[in-house]
Amino acid sequence: MEFYSSPPPASLAPLRSSSHESVLIERLNRLVASGPFHVEIARRFALAQAAEAHLALGRHHLGKLALQVH
Repeated sequence: MEFYSSPPPASLAPLRSSSHESVLIERLNRLVASGPFHVEIARRFALAQAAEAHLALGRHHLGKLALQVH
């Protein structure tokens, strides 16, 4: 399984460094291909709580936040 980043919108393309981003994407691809891994989910939010989830991004440091769509 490989992951690819979508290109930034044309108006933002000059503002971003794609060479560093491509190195990170390649590293992520190798990690995913190397086998199972675990992502620590610190907290889940319902879609209706998207604003609260956005605020929580600035307050927490360990684990990831998940926004549940279904």
